[in-house]
Amino acid sequence: MYTSISQRLKILADSGRTAFTLADIQSFWEEENRRNVVMNARRMVKAGLILKLGKGYYALSKDYNRYELANIIISPSYISFHSALVFWGVAFQKEEAVHSVALLNYEKELDSASYRYHAMKKELFFDTRGIIVKDHVSIASSERAILDSFYFGFLVNLDNQEAVSRKALESLSLLYPKSVQKKAMAVSQKL
Repeated sequence: MYTSISQRLKILADSGRTAFTLADIQSFWEEENRRNVVMNARRMVKAGLILKLGKGYYALSKDYNRYELANIIISPSYISFHSALVFWGVAFQKEEAVHSVALLNYEKELDSASYRYHAMKKELFFDTRGIIVKDHVSIASSERAILDSFYFGFLVNLDNQEAVSRKALESLSLLYPKSVQKKAMAVSQKL
């Protein structure tokens, strides 16, 4: 069955996603031949209909969601640390890099942005308490982002402490080692 470029663009736009891998595009277009996908994606980039972010990564426009792209680069993963704290309005100073938790350490540069992944033990990573899926993005709650930061030895910046739930912080801290629980209790006392 023949599908026009405009139909292919509509399929991508109707997906609700802003960023894609080549494999995602192939799946959305239900195309068996990968060469056809590459050829059509190349034509769409040349026509200015989609953007090529890097080898195998595409976006509908320059306004793509960097957090969504971060979840696509390494899957499974979730946004955490300072990146999540900025997202939830706990920290105000933005950072150029997007930091995520995954099962491996990895770093990738795409479209002049840095994506960094920090490896967490499987048991803790796959415990999804405090991880929220919103608009095609898996992201740590502000409380889980704080705890993840302690777990990896990162400093946290809490510009807006009202955006952190003391109860959720204390409850989620029980998932983490005792050293993280101690730090969480010290922060909890200040909330």
